[in-house]
Amino acid sequence: MNREVLSRSIVIIGPVGTGKSLTSWALGRQTGMPVITTDLLRHCPKTIAEIDSRQQKVKERISQLKAEIEVCPDENIKKDLEQELKRFRNDDWVCDRQREMRKLLPKVPNYKEMGFNGDVSNFANKFGEVAWHFYQKQFENRMLTCIVDQLSTPAIVDMGGGMAVSLDDDYKQVAKLMSKKYPEEYKKYMDTTQIGFNIIQRELAKCPTVVNLVLPKDYKNMSKANGNQGINDKFIASGQFQKLATVNIPVDGLIVGDTYNPDVLNQIVGKIQASKDKGM
Repeated sequence: MNREVLSRSIVIIGPVGTGKSLTSWALGRQTGMPVITTDLLRHCPKTIAEIDSRQQKVKERISQLKAEIEVCPDENIKKDLEQELKRFRNDDWVCDRQREMRKLLPKVPNYKEMGFNGDVSNFANKFGEVAWHFYQKQFENRMLTCIVDQLSTPAIVDMGGGMAVSLDDDYKQVAKLMSKKYPEEYKKYMDTTQIGFNIIQRELAKCPTVVNLVLPKDYKNMSKANGNQGINDKFIASGQFQKLATVNIPVDGLIVGDTYNPDVLNQIVGKIQASKDKGM
């Protein structure tokens, strides 16, 4: 059963800023398939009851903020309240998405259940962004394995920008430094048996349709957010997206500043569907 589910599912990969989430949701609307956003699943509450409780508090704060904004006489304070309202509306949206995913994947553990410690800051502070990616990779790989094993209905799987990449050579260098300077922390927090590009290859090999969204060469000019993603260059240079993909689709012209071109989005979605139909 799971093999048939995977054969009908679509995995979307690619570096930061390609519009994976945007494309996944557009593809989900057209196909009627649910969307699994791994970035939102990482810290998704374990139960739907927890999500409901969180969302209730979010909605209460949204109502409060609306009331405060309506009577606020100070324009500067009003702008701050509007920004906070925007954040809470996004939290409300996240709760809706997490509820859908938790119904679909009730037994996939979140990072906390797997032992993730967000306070392990020495790794990133002392050894750079690659070290933080190294630490997270053990949880990303375990989550990917669980999703592939437990998926019970065809879905669009939107993999986070770094989830389809394992910078193993860089990790080895960082591991030497970590284990030498912080041996106890390294032994306690690093499960290297769960790290390696081979694990990602093994799991995605079970999925016949893996779509790599390819950034244009001048991607850093697309938006300020993309230009600030220093590790993105390492992700792209690894060539691992292409190794995993069954089809590569350029996203030239999709992202325009802080918005997107709907015509280009429709073209990308059409190409994905065509590649899926061709492979079936």
